[in-house]
This record gives sequence, structure tokens and C-alpha cells, in this order.
Amino acid sequence: MKQYKKTNIVSPAYFWGLVFFAVSLPLSKYTMSLASFFLLAVWMGYDVNRDNVFSVKDFFLTCLYGIKSRLMSFWKNKPALWFSMLFFLDILWLWNTSDFNSALVDLRVKLPLLLFPLLFTGLPKINYYLLRKVLMFYLLAILVSTLIGSYLLFSGKFTDIREISPFISSIRLGLNITFGIFILIYFILRDSFFTIWQKLLFGITTLWFVLFLISMESFTALVIIIVIGISWALIGTSKLKNPFWKVILLTGIIAIPFVIGLIVREEVKKAVTSPIINLSDVDKYTKTGNPYVFDTLMGVEDGKYIGAYLSLKELKYSWEKRSKIPFNGLDKNGGKIKQTIIRYLTSKNLRKDSNGINALSLSDIRNIENGVANYNYISHPGIHSRILKIITGYNVYNETGNPSGSSIMQRAEYFKAAAKIIKNHFWTGIGTGDISKIFVNVLSSMHSKLGRKYIFHSHNQYLDIFITYGIFGFLLFIWAILYPPVVLKSYRNFFFLVFYSIMLISMLSDDTIETHAGVSLFAFFSALFMFGYKNNYSLEKY
Repeated sequence: MKQYKKTNIVSPAYFWGLVFFAVSLPLSKYTMSLASFFLLAVWMGYDVNRDNVFSVKDFFLTCLYGIKSRLMSFWKNKPALWFSMLFFLDILWLWNTSDFNSALVDLRVKLPLLLFPLLFTGLPKINYYLLRKVLMFYLLAILVSTLIGSYLLFSGKFTDIREISPFISSIRLGLNITFGIFILIYFILRDSFFTIWQKLLFGITTLWFVLFLISMESFTALVIIIVIGISWALIGTSKLKNPFWKVILLTGIIAIPFVIGLIVREEVKKAVTSPIINLSDVDKYTKTGNPYVFDTLMGVEDGKYIGAYLSLKELKYSWEKRSKIPFNGLDKNGGKIKQTIIRYLTSKNLRKDSNGINALSLSDIRNIENGVANYNYISHPGIHSRILKIITGYNVYNETGNPSGSSIMQRAEYFKAAAKIIKNHFWTGIGTGDISKIFVNVLSSMHSKLGRKYIFHSHNQYLDIFITYGIFGFLLFIWAILYPPVVLKSYRNFFFLVFYSIMLISMLSDDTIETHAGVSLFAFFSALFMFGYKNNYSLEKY
């Protein structure tokens, strides 16, 4: 790429526009929009016919005479046109919609799928030197986001672990962190530009990102890291020439998922195993003389009987002295607060009596009022806490049919509804913008107990596409995703391959391109690596 002259107003603006957008991805949806407009202005003002310097007063003339050339560059780029089909599908299926207001919102959200292919085909391709700089700023923004999230985590200023991602949803932040981890790994292993001390710092940052994902209970991100990491390791090991080390390393790599499975199995076993208790030896009365109920049929949570040492009379009296919410009322999450109190005391290994309530701190009382049913959800978030939530959600769903308390059980309900919708709209789909409304209607017809505030899409991007566009639109979607990187051979570039893999895998468990933060992340880096990067498949030396 040509070196920019100091007086050139566009090329430096292009670089800083890329930086502006990249740092916005983990930090601000608002500045994502501002950065998009900034890059669009750069695109409009760049002179494709000459690479020399022009002044500010030439900007509007360049816009007037250059837009046609930039549009032609986009039109002649078939891979970019096919990638932008991800946006045009929404326009094509307006013929089938019944909710144009929602359709227009959907079009606005998905505009980056058109914007970035258009921008990057009309602007000069950046080289690895500039890409490295953009990625460094991006990593710094991710680090800032995790540090702010860690402050919220350690201060306990949250009632749901997802709140430690205050700028974008925790799922999107998890995807950003996942990509950041692989960028750091590449810098450590493949980029000779960095010193050993810088690479050591990158290693510490990588570990920090992984620990943050664990604390954030981001199962999707962790699974993606494991899948891509193992795949990458298998490919690298298969190229070894020494058969001894090849067998040893392959065996170790293949054993990783089994070891992880055993660890998870043990965690589940500890959580659901009933404690061994001789009922003849347990206390029969509270310290104030009221009889205990020791109900083993209420179930086990985290290896403790929920119904052990239970005195409803003392609980009611003591609770209502410490809280304005009545004992038989509802917590702020809509659950019966009586059950929330019992579970919370169980998680703290306290008896369900006056002494148990009096032992609670003010923050404990606030947690219970906010619907937090387990002390560990706030004080010890992580894999163990996530497993507890899944088990509890499954038990509640199994006993009551209500999936609202678990994202995994909610997904099971979404998939049932999605199957019904696809069956009824297999060929033409339901049209752009109608998906939320039809999910409400179908779940209602199924007599689902899923709370209205939890009804969104299917939490599977591929199912959402099938529901919206039908079989033909779904096939066009798959073609638009796969054709451009295959034709351009973008899969030979590490950054593209890892990023695209992260995003396509995430679509199995989330509506990745149905939100502003998700579609912006997907469109920006996909288009940048395919159309805006001088992809020579090798590391340039600078």
C-alpha cells in the first residue's frame, strides 16, 4: 500500500475510521453508528481515479464525480454483491410481510450487511501493517470492556451475571473476546514484529480474557474456543513428520473434550447428589421452640436438601420484619419470593428459620428481593454457578413446564415453536419483520408457560432465516455466506477463517445477526477481511 502524504485528508481518515469502528464494537452501540457514518463520508470523499493529495474544498466535487465509480466497483465485485444479498433478502421478502414497522426496524439493523461490502470495495485495501494496528486498538477496547465488567463483578453491583457487560449484550461481548483471544494467539505464535516481553503481556491478556469468559458464564464462547482450538491443534499436529510425537500429541488433543466432559459430569454429580443424613439425628425444633419440617421431596440443590430445617412460621415473621415485600408475594423477577428465600438460605447453608433470616446481610436481602435464588450466582459466578442454573432450570421445566428460568430450557421451547412455524411456512417463509409476532402466536397456541418478556426469536440464526424466508431464501442465505470466501479463497487467511468460524458456530445457539452489535461485528470484520484487506496469505514483514 502506498505511503500516505501528511497533507492527504482521506487516507488517514480511513484508517482512523476503521479504528473508531473497531473500538466501538465491544464498547458502544451508539458510536458504532457514528463510526459507520464517518466511514461512509470517507468513502464518498475518496478519489478512486487518483491517489494524489486533494484539499478540503475538493471533497464535495469528489463526492459528486466519484460515487458512480465506487458504485461500479461494488457492482463488478460479484463476491461482494452476493455477500450483500444477506441484506437484500430482507428487501425481497417484504412482499410477504404483514408488519411493515417491524420490517423497517429489521432493515435498519441489518444495513451493515450492505454498507461494509460497499465501503470496502470502493476504498483501497489495507495491508497487514495497518490491519495489525486496527486489531491492536480493537484488543485494547476489549480489554477496557472486561476491566469495567470486572469492576462490576467484584463490587457485586449486579443481579444477573450478564449485567457485567454494560455496553453490549454478554453474548456479543463473548464473541468479541473469543476473536480477541485468537488474535492474541496469532500475535504470540506467528508475528515476529513483537518482542518477547510484548508476547508475554499478550499471553497474560489471553489468560485474563479466558478467566473473564468463565466468570461471565459464557458457555457459547468457551465452547467455540474449545472447538476451534482443538480443530486448529489437530490440523497442526497432523502435519508433523515425526510419527511418535504425532501420535502422542493427537492422543492428548483428542482426550481434551473427554477430560472436560468428566469434569462437568463430576460437577453435575456433586450438585444433584443427595446428602447422606440420618433423619433420626436431625434437630426437631428451632432455637425458639418451633417445629422443623425436614422435607426431602423438595429436591436437592448444590448437594443440599432445599426442604431441610424449614420453619415457614419463623421465615414469614422474620422476613417481613426485614423486607417490605410480603412473604407470600412476588420478587422483582416475578417468582414467588417464599421459594426464593428458601433456596437462597439453602445456598448459604443456613437453616430456614429466624436465625437464618437474621444472618442475612442487607445485600442478601436485596438479592432475594431482586429474584436471585442462589447466593453463588452473585458471589461465585462461573462454571459451577452456570451448571447449577441449568440443573435448576431443567428441574423447574420438568416439573412445571415453565422454561422461563433457564436460557437452555427457553431454547428448547423456541425450537419446538420454530419447528411448527417452518412446517406451516416451509416454501415462502413468513416475511421480513414478522418473526417476533408469529413466535408469540405459536407459543400461545402451544399453551407455553414461557413469560412474554422472554419471547424473542428462535435463538438459532439458521432457524430464523428459514422461518423468515422459507426454503429458497434459506438456500440463498447459505450461498451468500459461503460463495464469497470460497471464490476469494479468504479461508486461507487466519484472521478470516477464525472469525468466520466463530460467527457461523455462534449462529447455532444465537440470533447473531439480528441485533445491532451482532450484525455490526459480523459485517465489519467479514467484509474487511474479504474485500478491504490486501490478502496475500502470508505475514508481511515490517
